[in-house]
Order: sequence, then structure tokens, then C-alpha cells
Amino acid sequence: MSGSRAYPSGIYGCPGPAATPALTRNDLSAEVRAEIRALQRLEPRRNLRLLLLIPIAALAGAAALHGPGLLLQAAGTLGIGAVLVSLSVVMHEGGHHLLFRSRRLDRAVAFCCGVPVLISATAYRTLHLRHHAFEHSERDPDDIETLARKGIPLVLVYYVLLIAGTYLYFPHVALGGLRAARSAGERRAIALEYAAIGAALAAAWWLAPAAMVRLWLLPMLVAGQLTNLRSLAEHGLTTGGNAFTATRSVRTTRVVAFFLCNLNLHLEHHLFPAVPWYNLPRVHQLLEPACRAAGSSVYDGYGSFLWDFLRTTWSGVVPDVRLLPAHLREEHCA
Repeated sequence: MSGSRAYPSGIYGCPGPAATPALTRNDLSAEVRAEIRALQRLEPRRNLRLLLLIPIAALAGAAALHGPGLLLQAAGTLGIGAVLVSLSVVMHEGGHHLLFRSRRLDRAVAFCCGVPVLISATAYRTLHLRHHAFEHSERDPDDIETLARKGIPLVLVYYVLLIAGTYLYFPHVALGGLRAARSAGERRAIALEYAAIGAALAAAWWLAPAAMVRLWLLPMLVAGQLTNLRSLAEHGLTTGGNAFTATRSVRTTRVVAFFLCNLNLHLEHHLFPAVPWYNLPRVHQLLEPACRAAGSSVYDGYGSFLWDFLRTTWSGVVPDVRLLPAHLREEHCA
């Protein structure tokens, strides 16, 4: 890695300050950068596997409505919740124009995916692009650590977001998207999309209120909690000022990765936001040496991340450091 700079940075678990190189994308080898550029090429046919969400939703819906026992009904509710999480991620991909070569088609699909999760795709795109542009800074509209000072107030914010973050995110996207809109046309689009979402929701509740409880309301509660954990893992307890430490990736099972459209590899997405979801695993492989050198936070599973998060925050103090899995703490703090 040529051109590396010493980047003083505390790392959770170290007895004293540690130093890791402040790597940038320019520190990657020419060969790696060339391969990643090739991985930015869109292959819309690879999105066809997302059509599996339709039969999954149908089977889960049948189980939730007509399952012969509470266990099967609960499994159906979980399945629909997982599909709703997927729809929000597909909306995210459409917002980055990573689904099709037609931006109009991307926006149409993003809008349709946003309706059942109560988010205007236009509002989300407008706000989310600012999140990428000003990642982990005071200008980042989604940065957690700007909400409260270090210590107990920030710990409380983290726990509120872990429990209710998704529900707070709904008005945040709507109001923040309107404020961040770059034109009157974007503001009109946001208003029209929310009007369409409201009309669709009202019609569904009017036509089938009992079914909506099982097929949408309860699954939305499940999806909300899954999204809270995913969002916290992406940016909670990370270190700003370094592209390789400002966000986190979580390696997980193929099933979970499918429902998340590989967005669990969030560090790779932020470093190369033009890479479509199906190529993120390859980017993860290519970046692994650089991530280890930079002390990037990469966890093997959401359970291990949550356990470390709870262990750290339970003390009531959030240190100005990033949360790392045990094997990386040993490597960087030796």
C-alpha cells in the first residue's frame, strides 16, 4: 500500500491508543481498482433472483393467515418481515440506480418497493445521497453520533434507536427529504408519493383490516426490529475521518445476505457505491487485505456484533473508538 499515512485511532479493547494506516481507495493496487471498476457494470438479468421474494411472500402469507399453529404463524410473520426488509433494500438499490440501465425504471421499481415499507423513494434517495456525500460527519443526516455527546446521553440514543429507530426514521426521511430536495419538482414528487402510499394503505385497511394485521402490521414490527439491528451494525461505534473505518461490514449466512441484497457488506458499499448488490461479495474479497491493514470493523454475524455492542454500552460510556471483533482487537492491539 503506497502512500499510507499514520492515522491515530483508538480501537475498542486496546489498553492505550493504537495506530492504523489511513488508507484510501487510491492506496489499492491498480489491479484491484481495475477489477472493481469492472464490477460496477450493471447486469440487470442478475436481479431475476429477487423474484424469489414473490413466492416466499406468498408462502409466508399463507402460513401467517392459515397456519395450523402459533409456531407456523409466527414463522410466516417472520418470513413476510424478511421480505419487507428486502423491499427496503431493493428500494435503496433503485435509489442508487443500480438495478437497471434505465433510471426511469429504477425509480419506478424503487417507488413500488417503498410503498409497503411507508417510504417515499424520492425522499429516501435525496436524503441518502447526502449520507454518502458527508459520511460520519456533522453534515451526515443519518449520523448517530451527532445526536448526543459521548457518554451516557449517546448510550441512551443508541438504545432508543435499537428499539425504535425504524419508527423514528419514517418522519426523518419524509421531513429530511423535503428539506434536502434540490427542486420544486422533487418536493412535488415526494408529496405525491406519500399521498399514494397513504391512499394504498387506507384502501388496504378498509378492504381487509383483519388480514392487514397479520400480513402487514405484525410483519412490519418484525422488519422494524431487524432493520434497527442492521442499521446499528452499519454505522454504530465506528470511527470517522477514514473511509475504511467509518462504517462496518457483517459477514453472515447466504440466506440473510440474500434478504439484505448483500448490504450487510456495508463498508464495501460505501467505498464503492456504484457496485450493484450482486457484486459486493467479490469486492469484499478484493478489499480484505486492505481492511485488515486499516483496522476495519468486520464482524462474523450480527449476533456477535450485538453482544459486543451490549457489553460495551452497558458500562454507560461510549468511548471515542470503533467496535472490533475479538480477533481483530488481538491483531491490532498486540
